[in-house]
Amino acid sequence: MNIEHEFIREDNGSSFRTVNQKISAEKSSSPYHCHPEYELLCIVSGKGTRHVGNHTSNYEDGDLLLIGPGLAHAMTPLNSKIIHEQVIVQFKT
Repeated sequence: MNIEHEFIREDNGSSFRTVNQKISAEKSSSPYHCHPEYELLCIVSGKGTRHVGNHTSNYEDGDLLLIGPGLAHAMTPLNSKIIHEQVIVQFKT
């Protein structure tokens, strides 16, 4: 599996970046990627499979995940008929 290296820019005047995504499951699959920032990810609604490093598990509504810097990860949603919502906070050490 190829790993994409993501470049993250902090929000203006801030030391971190926040993203609130509301997208259909069919458009929400993320590529396997990594970046030097920490990532705090809250699944507001949606279900699917997460791949973090060499670990694979399921995710669902209310899950909270902290991903360390440089750790490759991806999310693959299930059920393309619902809207997936997630809040992401990315920050450096």
